[in-house]
Amino acid sequence: MYKIIFEDNSEFQGGDFEDSKWNEIPQKPIKRLEYTLVKETLVFENFEAYNHLVERVKFVNRIGGKITKVILMAVNKEKVIKIIYDFQSRKILQKYCILGQEYQGRSTTGWKSGIFGKEPKVFVL
Repeated sequence: MYKIIFEDNSEFQGGDFEDSKWNEIPQKPIKRLEYTLVKETLVFENFEAYNHLVERVKFVNRIGGKITKVILMAVNKEKVIKIIYDFQSRKILQKYCILGQEYQGRSTTGWKSGIFGKEPKVFVL
C-alpha cells in the first residue's frame, strides 16, 4: 500500500488498508511517502509531516463494513494538502486546509515527522 523513505535513505514498507502499520513507523524524519492507490502511486516528498486516514462504513447489526475513502495528507508551513481517493466514485480529489482542520474541520492524530527547509512536491509515478 505504501513505502516510506527516511532522511537517512532507510525504508519502511506499510501494510494494507485493514492494517496499515502506520503506528509501527520508526520515529525518524520521513523524506518521501509513496502511496499506491489502485493503479497509480502518489508520491509526497520533502514535507514537514505526513498522515493518512482510512474512512470506512460499518454495518449495523452485521459483521463487516467497507472502505469508502483514503485521505493522504502532508503539511508544509501549516498548510495541509489532502489527496482523497473515493472508492465509490473512483475519483481523486485534491484539497487544502490549515493544520488543525484536516478532517471535517477537526485536527487528526497520527502525524509522522518529515523534513524542513526543502521544496515539497506531489506527483504520480
